[in-house]
Amino acid sequence: MANKNNKMEIIIQKSELLSKLAIFQHTIKTKTINPIVQYIKITTNLQDKTIALHGTDLDLFLIEYAKAEVLSKGEVLVLSKKFYDIIRYLPDGSINISVDEKLHVNIRSGNCHIKLSGLSPEEFPIFPDKGKNTTTYYSIPLDSLSEMLKKVIFCVNDNDSRPALTGVYLHTYNPKNNTTPNYLLRAVGTDGHRLALAQECVNNTPNKTKNIINPALINGIILPKKACQELIRLAQQEDLQNTSISLEIFPNLAGIFSVNFTFLTKYIKKPFPPYQSILDKPPATIKVFFPKITIINVLKRFQSFTSFTFPDARFTFSQNKLKLCAQNPELGEIEEEIRLNEDIKNTLSIYFNVRSMLECISIVPSKEVELSFWGPEEPLIIRSKNRSGYLALVMPMKNPEETN
Repeated sequence: MANKNNKMEIIIQKSELLSKLAIFQHTIKTKTINPIVQYIKITTNLQDKTIALHGTDLDLFLIEYAKAEVLSKGEVLVLSKKFYDIIRYLPDGSINISVDEKLHVNIRSGNCHIKLSGLSPEEFPIFPDKGKNTTTYYSIPLDSLSEMLKKVIFCVNDNDSRPALTGVYLHTYNPKNNTTPNYLLRAVGTDGHRLALAQECVNNTPNKTKNIINPALINGIILPKKACQELIRLAQQEDLQNTSISLEIFPNLAGIFSVNFTFLTKYIKKPFPPYQSILDKPPATIKVFFPKITIINVLKRFQSFTSFTFPDARFTFSQNKLKLCAQNPELGEIEEEIRLNEDIKNTLSIYFNVRSMLECISIVPSKEVELSFWGPEEPLIIRSKNRSGYLALVMPMKNPEETN
């Protein structure tokens, strides 16, 4: 459909445009029953000399803002993947992009002139109405939220039969006997067999413009795994380093806002399993400390002997030593003994999935790892020695001799 009033024209640097387009290549589906979501919408803003790039897969809604010299206002739809490929192979420097009355997108760079067919912006999906009655919101550095998500996303379940486990649970937590105006913002992921938790201290003191803590997050929301992955990718952009974001909760959406982008996602409306009672435990029966690299290398040796059918290893504590054993009829067996600095008073034999332990320990943000055990049927809790804002929980495996 031609638009006589749409004569958009901008001049933009290739590096600026390309960095913004790159993020949409993950967000937008190439195969879909609704072909319009393969497009991005480009709109201009004469006042602040920016363009806005809109993309969606109908679950995620992303707007990226880029600096440009806006010569004439307007808007147009272009195929995301084709437009990205064209811009990627243009020479470095400035690019002139204009739209004519027939919605042809003219791209000029150096001696190169490309005419790309566009579509009317009226055909693009309408971004959801956030609603007027929003809850209060709080601010957090994008880097901090991204690091929290990276520490827990590996535990998220991919099985749709348990929807509540297919995303990261984000909520605020007030520690017992807390007398300060500080809450903990927590990100939690679990697949039912292991759990990872990352947390950041958030100030609850309101200022003139915003309340820091969002009451809706006391009950929490579950961000889908794909939304978390896109937020992590966003944080990797150089121009978003040290960017502060605000998180708002709407009736059907979670919104993350900054001066550089707007990110909206549907969240999972299912109750997350209550997990705090599992963490509120008495002092551990056995608590041992290892250099992180040491225990990782031990587990990697054992992982080479495990398989989908035989995934576990036996951990036996006695006196001042830990003995690990694993058997795989297809490969053989492996055994290793580690001397401990701690004197173990009670003998304990317990089985764990080696891969699960290895992944959880690899995320620990310190050079020393604390492992806490309570019994053969109790979970293992993994922390850094300095008790920084991360912990993981791994459920034990059944004794193979008892299951046979």
